[in-house]
Amino acid sequence: PAKARGLKARIRATVQSGVHPFKKYNKYTFTDPTKRFQSQSMIVFEDRLDDNGETEIDPEFGITKGAPGFLRVAFHSEVYEKSGNFSTDNKFFSLSPFKHYAGLKINDGKLEYGTLVTGEDHQVQLVSLNDKGKPSGNRKLEVKVYKMDWSWWWERNRNLTNYVSANNLLPHMEKTVTTDSKGKGVFKLRIN
Repeated sequence: PAKARGLKARIRATVQSGVHPFKKYNKYTFTDPTKRFQSQSMIVFEDRLDDNGETEIDPEFGITKGAPGFLRVAFHSEVYEKSGNFSTDNKFFSLSPFKHYAGLKINDGKLEYGTLVTGEDHQVQLVSLNDKGKPSGNRKLEVKVYKMDWSWWWERNRNLTNYVSANNLLPHMEKTVTTDSKGKGVFKLRIN
């Protein structure tokens, strides 16, 4: 293969919300549904390649602070030949913004679509893992449960009619659960 010695190259990284990172715990949720992460794109390298046609990059992703969980990074590279043609390549990686993750699993309720019945206790299972998916025991997990109200209505202004909706989060329960030595924990949830 031809060497790309000294050729101009550009690498663009696109960061977006990731997929479920822990296959062994696929029934658990590890993302924070209250956080929205806007996909972001940035140039992480734009220069000439070295004599071997290579470069090293160590991008700093300072945008991970508000992440809901694991992120996915797509690196799109372009190497420009002297003739004006260019070659491209794409690589995809997972990016962990945290060292530990708390997973939540609620068994489906008795009603249609897994709806939980009010006025009954429901068991909620927790698991604490490190960013490699290994159990992380004896960790204190802060649990906050919110009731979500959703309202909708029609508004009319002159000859225009608009559908309007709004969400409202109301605190329902707050507690601390300490996981066992295997990273597992449990608590009861009752919604009246």
